[in-house]
Amino acid sequence: MCRLCESRFPNWAVVHGQRRSLSHRKYCLDCSAWGGHNTRQLEQPPPTHDPSRWLRCSRCKQVKPLEEFYRRRDGRRPQSWCKACNLEQRKRRSHADRYAALLHYSGGDIRCACCGERTMEFLGLDHVNNDGAAHRLALFNRRSGSGMFYTWLRTSGYTYAHLVVACHNCNMARGLYGRCPHQAL
Repeated sequence: MCRLCESRFPNWAVVHGQRRSLSHRKYCLDCSAWGGHNTRQLEQPPPTHDPSRWLRCSRCKQVKPLEEFYRRRDGRRPQSWCKACNLEQRKRRSHADRYAALLHYSGGDIRCACCGERTMEFLGLDHVNNDGAAHRLALFNRRSGSGMFYTWLRTSGYTYAHLVVACHNCNMARGLYGRCPHQAL
């Protein structure tokens, strides 16, 4: 029986025109081709050689090398989730923070305050007083700190009042030209 796909395979087969014995193989010919030394690159080696260098992710339940885990702030032990699971959770949390901020600042009806656009991917928050760069610089003490802006809004309890939901077109037009073309109509 194949250890990967758990299918039964015969004791012998014709490979490259010759009859070959498959009785000592661990994997079928579909999972491990003939001449590949009956190894499967996708299978990670068991942590038998040095168990201190391997750890099981508590989220995906896979055994991975320690390099696949972030270190805690104290530096002594790794986190319990692997880097891939951490990234997936950060993305999910970032999307949730963004949605919650848009929902709060739109008053429950998520759409652009200028043109009425409702597509979530096109919407963002616009600083009413045109002080977005200065506000981010004061908050994060660096120019590219906007990635944490929605998280900061959530942790601060949405106390910053000078924001409005706007689509990226209206937001950029206000930033570049001082007003949106929709306001001229």
